[in-house]
Amino acid sequence: MPPKPKITEKMILDTAFSIVRMEGEEKLTVRRIAEKPGCSTQPVLYHFRSVEEIRSAVYEMADVHHSSFLKEIQEDCDHPLLSIGLHYIRFAVKETELFRFFSDVYGPVFRYNESGYET
Repeated sequence: MPPKPKITEKMILDTAFSIVRMEGEEKLTVRRIAEKPGCSTQPVLYHFRSVEEIRSAVYEMADVHHSSFLKEIQEDCDHPLLSIGLHYIRFAVKETELFRFFSDVYGPVFRYNESGYET
């Protein structure tokens, strides 16, 4: 029976999620992921073929986290749509890097330039 891997897929995903959440998506590299648990890049690339594959898995984790955040909306609120909007704003303030991560995946809906907003 082969030995149990010391660096698991879950450890890698938790580390990658933490990097995106605290430092931003641009810091998500195989070397950076390997740095945190103190291993080489080999265990990371054993479980995932590329950073894109890791990024997709982290996106799924971030989506679950975001959904659970939005479920904290008060049921007895008089204005549920207002409450949803305010929760999105709270999420953007509290989880700035994850909010940016979602924006980067979907791309900006509006861009600001010198003459104002454009679609």
